[in-house]
Amino acid sequence: MATITDNDLRELKDLINSKFDRIDTKFERIDHKFEEVNQKLNDVKEEVNQKLNDVKEEVNQKLNHVKEEVNLKLSDLRTDIAVLKEGQNGLNQRIDDVNKRIDDVNKRIDNLDFLARTVVGGIIVALILGLTKLFYPNLIS
Repeated sequence: MATITDNDLRELKDLINSKFDRIDTKFERIDHKFEEVNQKLNDVKEEVNQKLNDVKEEVNQKLNHVKEEVNLKLSDLRTDIAVLKEGQNGLNQRIDDVNKRIDDVNKRIDNLDFLARTVVGGIIVALILGLTKLFYPNLIS
């Protein structure tokens, strides 16, 4: 059997230590790469957040502009509606006036109709009396 000497153990220990040193170096490089990646991610995150804030601000400005335009148009519409209501009230007053005039004209026509019937009735009675006197002179003295 082979015996292990102190020298062999030292060489083995040195070998293991050198391997661990290489592994530590590789882990340090990996840690460094992770730090770089994290830094890049943070930079990208900040850039994205800044762009999102810019877009958000731009959208808010546009929405405020649209809101102002809509409010102006609503104000104009309210003014137009008020004018239309005034016009409608004026038209309603005119319609009421026309209805009153029509009622007055209808009353006059009714009076004229009554008068015309009375006159026609009187003429008919006068014709009948005239014909009666013509054909029967002795009947009416």
